[in-house]
Amino acid sequence: MIDKKLNKLALFITALSFVAAPGATAATVFLIGADDNSQSDFDPESQADDNYYWENGDYTTTTPAGVNWSGGQETWQDGVASQDGFERALLAGDPTINIFFQLTAGEAAGTFQFDMEFRAGGNNGGDHNVEFKLNNTLFHTENGIPQSGKLVSTGISNTLANTGSNVLTINRTGGSGIWIQIDYVELDVTPIPEPSTAALFFLGTVTLTLRRQRKH
Repeated sequence: MIDKKLNKLALFITALSFVAAPGATAATVFLIGADDNSQSDFDPESQADDNYYWENGDYTTTTPAGVNWSGGQETWQDGVASQDGFERALLAGDPTINIFFQLTAGEAAGTFQFDMEFRAGGNNGGDHNVEFKLNNTLFHTENGIPQSGKLVSTGISNTLANTGSNVLTINRTGGSGIWIQIDYVELDVTPIPEPSTAALFFLGTVTLTLRRQRKH
C-alpha cells in the first residue's frame, strides 16, 4: 500500500515541480550582425574564415568538426586579415559558413526559431539557392533568393540539437548570381523550464519519509 502511495505521490510532485517552475520565454542563442540592411558589420570574404565561433567549447566531435575553441566570442569584423571575423557574403567559389555555439540541456530540448536576412547581392543580378543544416542535418532550403534580398524565417526540430556543442551550417548550393550578402543571422530558443528546486526538495523529503514508514 505504501509503495502505491509513494509512486502516485512521486508522479504528482514531479508534475507539480514543472508547474511550479517559472514559465520559459524565448532567449537569443546568438545574434550575429544587425538588422540594418547592410553587410558592413562583417569582414570581406578574403579576411574571414568559413568557421565562426560564438563561444568557447570543444567542437572537435561536431560535424562539420571545429576545434577546441577557447578564444571567447569572435568579433564580427576586426578590420584586419586575421580570419577572426564573420564573412559578409556567400560566393559561388566560397559558399559555406559554419557557426559554432553551445546549448544547455533545457535549451537543447526547447523550441527553436531561426532567422536570417539576406540583402542585395551587389550589382551582379541573378538569384541564389541556400540550404541550412544543424549538426550536418538539413532543416531548411531556400531557392531563388533575389538580388534584392530576402528574410528566411523557419523553425528547427529540437531532435537535431545537442546539449553542449553544436554547429549551424549555411551553404549556397547554386543559382545564377555570383554572391549574396548577409544582413544578420539569429537563432532564438524557448527552453524547457527546469523543475522547481523547492518542489524537488519536497519530493525527496516525502519519499524518504514514506520509505522509513515502510521499514517500520
